[in-house]
Amino acid sequence: MIGLATMGGHLVGGLLIGADLFGTGWRSVFWVNVPIGVVTIVCAARCVPESRAPGTRKLDVPGVLALSAALLLLTFPLIQGREAGWPWWTWACFAASLAAFALFVALERGIDRRGGDPLMRLSLFSQRSFSLGIILVLAVYALLTSYYLALSISLQEGLGMSALGAGLVYTPAAVTFFVFSKAAGRLVPKYGRRVLEVGAVVLAAGYLATAVVLLSGPRLTPLLVIPTLMFQSVGGGLLITPLLNTVLSRIAPETVGMAAGVLSTAQQIGGALGVAVIGAVFFDSFHPEADGRAEAAGHAFAMSSLTTCSIAVLAAVLVFLLPARKTPAAG
Repeated sequence: MIGLATMGGHLVGGLLIGADLFGTGWRSVFWVNVPIGVVTIVCAARCVPESRAPGTRKLDVPGVLALSAALLLLTFPLIQGREAGWPWWTWACFAASLAAFALFVALERGIDRRGGDPLMRLSLFSQRSFSLGIILVLAVYALLTSYYLALSISLQEGLGMSALGAGLVYTPAAVTFFVFSKAAGRLVPKYGRRVLEVGAVVLAAGYLATAVVLLSGPRLTPLLVIPTLMFQSVGGGLLITPLLNTVLSRIAPETVGMAAGVLSTAQQIGGALGVAVIGAVFFDSFHPEADGRAEAAGHAFAMSSLTTCSIAVLAAVLVFLLPARKTPAAG
């Protein structure tokens, strides 16, 4: 559902922008959160059974503050840095984020050593599957938002398509993703990690195919990229759907909630990193004043596809390095 929502959101966003609700223009995309939030609250209240932990944990306030500061200092310049021209304060924020992360590690070690309840048990990172899984989640979620953002800009700024028209280009890929996500749910119990391996390889090949098609000469058109987007979705459905469960399945039950929180944070950081990196590649390659808007968009999107392919290759390598079978997790 996460992957499907990521791509389907572009279509819904296009519909909302085209509708121009209350004259708010592009800001209308935020209205979608209101009905979704209301429905989620109602469904949670009615369908999610109440549960109680056998024991209570104290909130690690110093850890929360240190980690929040570290993440803010990391993600804010990543989001705003390119548009601002990477001024000195962005690099100062990066340096300060390293110091804040170091403080967070020191605080967590101290709390753990005293027998307290740290926000994050650093012993989780001693497990090979979890350490690899964190990097893998960072890489995979760096691909999702950033790649489709680059494509949206290419279609709208390069080809002059509307937000709705650009969103419709994603529809075949979204359907393909859904089909292979469902297939992954049935295949993983039988074939295990091999499903993720195939998905990672196909995903990387799909990005490479897009770059090769665009660099071979044809002008960027929706019909040119829809087949390669669908090819990418085959790999994405097989990889992204079982990814988090594969990583968490090797974590001890008493720390799985903590591990899930770390992975959720990695998803957000990966998205910000991806937008910063792929966005920089795209706009550095986009020169409409010299090449014409359509040609410039095609070239920039091809360069973005090559960069995304390299990240997908890293993700594929990490998938092959994951433990092949479930092993007892360290306590």
